Amino acid sequence: MKSLLHIRKYSFFLLLITSCDKEENIPVDTSLSVRLIASSYEIKSGNSLSVSVEVKNADSLFALSFELNFNPDLFSVSIADISSGNLFSDPFPANPPIFISDGQVSVGFGEWGSIQNTVSGTACYMIFTALSTGTGTLYVSSIDMIKKDGSEIDGLDNLMIDSVEIQVIE
Repeated sequence: MKSLLHIRKYSFFLLLITSCDKEENIPVDTSLSVRLIASSYEIKSGNSLSVSVEVKNADSLFALSFELNFNPDLFSVSIADISSGNLFSDPFPANPPIFISDGQVSVGFGEWGSIQNTVSGTACYMIFTALSTGTGTLYVSSIDMIKKDGSEIDGLDNLMIDSVEIQVIE
């Protein structure tokens, strides 16, 4: 009888220990992603807005180019207001080619140094000035990400980049 009582007692403790030991395995997201991030989603006319392009999990990234589109009636940007981020450890060219046309900023640059297996970071920063009131959408288009051999980065075909809506008030 005493032995049966000990078995029940130990079984209870074993059950308690195993039920409390629920370690959740949260999977790490290793998929390629690109995000457009604004410093604010509402600004006053005449004020500045900082926008960055963030890249996560780019497989052996050698070069990146894209176009950032905006409403030129609501926002302005100059080449002096665009700078590269920390995505590339040794970017080339040192001053990336930047082209601004009516409502579009085109940027392209790459890695001069050693290529990392996976790279994440900020591709670039842009500072826009709000010109008038209204709602404007910023979005990335024509993105191209390649490896050193010229092939596309894994996951580029499935990449979705959300736009950012900015409200400009008086």
